[in-house]
Amino acid sequence: MISAAPDSTTHRLSDDAYKVLFSEARTYSDWLDRSVGDDLLHQLYDLMKWGPTSANCCPVRILFLRSRQAKERLRPALAPGNVDKTMKAPVTAIIAHDSKFYELLPRLFPADATAKEMFAKSTKLADSTAMRNGSLQGAYFMLAARSLGLDCGPMSGFDNAKVDQEFFPTAAPSTGANDGGFIAAGAIKSNFLCNLGYGDTTKLHSRGPRLDFGEAIKVRAQPPPSEMTNGLVRFMTDLAGQRPNRISGGHLNPRVHRELNGGEGGIRTAQAQQPKSFIERAFVLLRVTWNEEQD
Repeated sequence: MISAAPDSTTHRLSDDAYKVLFSEARTYSDWLDRSVGDDLLHQLYDLMKWGPTSANCCPVRILFLRSRQAKERLRPALAPGNVDKTMKAPVTAIIAHDSKFYELLPRLFPADATAKEMFAKSTKLADSTAMRNGSLQGAYFMLAARSLGLDCGPMSGFDNAKVDQEFFPTAAPSTGANDGGFIAAGAIKSNFLCNLGYGDTTKLHSRGPRLDFGEAIKVRAQPPPSEMTNGLVRFMTDLAGQRPNRISGGHLNPRVHRELNGGEGGIRTAQAQQPKSFIERAFVLLRVTWNEEQD
């Protein structure tokens, strides 16, 4: 059972919902002979569109292929192992993104009038933003589909260039006006494919394992101590152990030693030099350094 955060204001989902979305959801390659209506595709998008994107850029563009003729146009771009599953799927979605999504930012992100210009000036930034956020929206797409009772079969085994040339040719960019039509200010670039429908559970293979928490996750509550802090801690440890022959600081890292003796300037030295004794300076410097590292 999954528990909500103690002070969370968000209502947790039921355990059955977690199973549908995550723990018991599977990637399907075989499909039942059951159609997916346009109204369901509308519902799917109306759910997924609320997922967050950077500066509300919403770069994803999706093309649904339903007919046999449309699937045949896709066939030459597919890896051999993805042909049959795609031909049999009720719907295949091409998850793509608009390379000039930023043209719509004045409408989508009116809070920042400079956002459009920032992306327009940097193709590298625009491309990485479109790819990253389009991928995020692709994940929202699959979660929305599962929440509506659909099964998904995402795929990356295809030739993106062939798909783009066939469905989003650069010679005929899919441009549109803000009138409710399909809008793409620049060339549309495919990301991945996702078959949709109702999967045949009798054809599923054994589920693959996943990495455990400790294998994939590292939690760092605070930054590791710096070289400066480590040197000061060692010095203070020697001091606490009453080792007067080492209190001179000669064994410290050279940078720490210079700081203690006022050789580097800056905020640490200025504050550490206020007390008169070498030991007092060490205490102040340790406190200043530690506080800086926590910020």
